[in-house]
Amino acid sequence: MKEEILYIQGSAKGYFLRGKATTTGNLFISDLQYETIDVRNTVIIPDTDLDEHCVGLYYRSTRDSEIRVFISETEFIQEKVSELVIRDITKGEKVTVGGRELQEFTGTILFVVKKVILPVAAAVSNTTTTATTTAAKTGLSSFFKFNLFNKNAGVIPPTTELFKPFNPFWQPLVGAIIIGLILFSFLTQIKGIGFLSLLFPAILVSIVLFGLLSERFPWFKSNFGVSKYIFNFIGYLFLIYALDRLFRLGFTVRTNYFLILALGLILFSRNGKLVRLIGVGLMLLSFYLFFNLLQQESQLREMDDDTPEYVDQDDSNWEYTPEIDSSTLRTETNDTVPISFLKQQLNWNDNSNAFHSGTFKVRSDYFNISRLKRNKLEVNATDAKSYYSIIYRNIIAQNNAYLDEITKEYKRIGRKKNMGRMQFADMVVSSIQSIPYYLVHDLSHREANRVYGGFISEYHRTGGPCLDKIKFGVQSPAEFMGNFKGDCDTRSVLLYHVLSKLGYNVVVLASDEYSHAIIGLSGNYRGDYLKYQGLKYYVWETTAKGFTPGSISDECSNMRYWYVAMGPNTNL
Repeated sequence: MKEEILYIQGSAKGYFLRGKATTTGNLFISDLQYETIDVRNTVIIPDTDLDEHCVGLYYRSTRDSEIRVFISETEFIQEKVSELVIRDITKGEKVTVGGRELQEFTGTILFVVKKVILPVAAAVSNTTTTATTTAAKTGLSSFFKFNLFNKNAGVIPPTTELFKPFNPFWQPLVGAIIIGLILFSFLTQIKGIGFLSLLFPAILVSIVLFGLLSERFPWFKSNFGVSKYIFNFIGYLFLIYALDRLFRLGFTVRTNYFLILALGLILFSRNGKLVRLIGVGLMLLSFYLFFNLLQQESQLREMDDDTPEYVDQDDSNWEYTPEIDSSTLRTETNDTVPISFLKQQLNWNDNSNAFHSGTFKVRSDYFNISRLKRNKLEVNATDAKSYYSIIYRNIIAQNNAYLDEITKEYKRIGRKKNMGRMQFADMVVSSIQSIPYYLVHDLSHREANRVYGGFISEYHRTGGPCLDKIKFGVQSPAEFMGNFKGDCDTRSVLLYHVLSKLGYNVVVLASDEYSHAIIGLSGNYRGDYLKYQGLKYYVWETTAKGFTPGSISDECSNMRYWYVAMGPNTNL
């Protein structure tokens, strides 16, 4: 086994960072910094003195230089050669990358490679073994050079499958995409399909893609390499996510932190030192804020762990028995009066799967007074719309001061978790959605089956829980929060009352066609809505979990059959 020196000539193309020129116009190694040298059309030439080719505009290197020798349009071998000359250099277009001006060039390249010659007998007797041994002894790149530059030697066939040239661009990219899909599937199982489950696989694929592009195309490089493009890309991904949260949830603490992080990443990818320093500061600030937020949430979670997380229950067997909580009330004359509360502990997950826990109390006397006032109410109306509108408005007026403890508890939960306006509304509505359905009607079961039929008869047949002989077929807000029994209009009237008290623009929507009632909320939402007095009120189902503003069941989604049964209350 011996080594043979080969002199190779080909066409060169690439980019260099321009330095100074000598008075004769020749360019030396100290004058140029080559970014890429791509070599094509290689041929073996007779032994030569490379110094004889250093004429005109040339580049001469006597130390390791990295070149890419293309063996097809897309496949190349990346190798370091110890001696090379690029002569007859012709300058092309200029490109600016990351504040640096690069110069395109073309020319003729000559360089030196070494090949290994094995004994012919050994090569003929066992071609596959020889191929493996040669690759192991000389290195894979030397083996490729042997096949590429000495095709007629016949010692190792160039078609050997074991050492077939690989494509250094597509294989890593396909691998990154496969890993990204696996990561997406894993995150989807944990968090569901959302922005974050798409973000991290996208970042992974983008890092690999930008790295490959930076190797193939010199204009992808910059002063800090491809990392600047990666930071910029990730920054804009977080910015899009933050803007999406802002649109859906308003200004929340998390949204603000994501905006700070996005701005920091984008500034860090800029060129100015001061701008990059500000970017580093913003990123560190966002990390500190996120760390504190996670600590606070961990502490809150430990506090909430005192009560078990809400678990779905069988509605047909569900029954609520309120706890009686005794207390005292001091009157204006400084007398002490004993009072009692109907108290309930409620645990639920909102539509973002965040866990909440609250203790809701209604005074027992308010519960009883509210029922008495409802039973005394008389309504004269000629149509269903007017009929229910009068009932709902009178019930709201009667309960105006009865739910102060309820609204205080919702405010406490909102402050404790730093909720934005949209997130707070979702927390309130999802708490009512989580309470199992309880049918309420004004007749006895037998009379309701005969008069109403349809859904009510089927509901009775399946044994669903029901409150019968309730005047108007609706409970007041105080009654519902006292016994947790209510259907569509009972819940909708309660949410109308609570959300109006908390400053939201809300209406009650009803449909005679669907025999159903829901709420409509004005805000920056998307989906189905009903326009009323110039504002869009997005539908919000109150009897089932999982519904968000603008979404409604297909069975009752024709908005022509809905009307506003109770408009926004400006007096609360």
